[in-house]
Amino acid sequence: MADRGGKAPAWTSAAAAVDVDAEIPGDNSGDWSDAGVPLCWAQKQALLEVLAEELPPGTIRFSSKLASIATEKAQGSPEIAVLRLDDGTVIRSKVLIGCDGVHSVVSQWLGLSEPASSGRSAVRGLAVYPDGHGLKKELRQFLSEGLRAGMVPISDTDVYWFLVNNTIPAEKEAGTDPAKILREVTDNLGRLMPAEYLDVARHSDSDNLSWAPLLYRAPWAILRGALGDAAHPNLNPPCVSGSSITILAS
Repeated sequence: MADRGGKAPAWTSAAAAVDVDAEIPGDNSGDWSDAGVPLCWAQKQALLEVLAEELPPGTIRFSSKLASIATEKAQGSPEIAVLRLDDGTVIRSKVLIGCDGVHSVVSQWLGLSEPASSGRSAVRGLAVYPDGHGLKKELRQFLSEGLRAGMVPISDTDVYWFLVNNTIPAEKEAGTDPAKILREVTDNLGRLMPAEYLDVARHSDSDNLSWAPLLYRAPWAILRGALGDAAHPNLNPPCVSGSSITILAS
């Protein structure tokens, strides 16, 4: 963010009510301002655990990485996918659904182009207040030239926050060092943010703090075999991803 001579930028602020008391699964709808759009926030780990509990034991293989994909045609059977994991395990399946991230092995197998930089990056963090944060149950966003930031309570003690900025060299210098990332947010990018936002950032859990570029594939590059996340090239930090966006896209 350029130096504005100490003058605060003209932030545009918006807020929306959020239901952070709803249990998962269940009716997790909040009220998005006047639009009435359902809104729910939850830690990804909690969501995954709830989904996993609904499946028979042994259905999910944890700590596995997909190394390659091939196809083979058995006698008298349709073509099947052959998956090889990095531990040497081979899995054969009639159906393969790729949800393996921006550097997807499945997308490489489909022949999709490499993701490109959007010119923007996002800092994402989880603030923890052991004794409670006392914040209103609402999503707050702050908009300014080249920046978009926001925060939302996801429980009585945890607050999710984000900051989207035009990509700058300091991102590479900070790398994955939580202390450097936080210092860049509080001392540079977000230094003129409201005090309440900066307090949330300073309460970040170092294990849940990241700064990464927002990548995308052009729409014409994903016409073959891409559904769900792959068909949403510009997901922003406040948006859901994974299974949730797939439901939205279905």
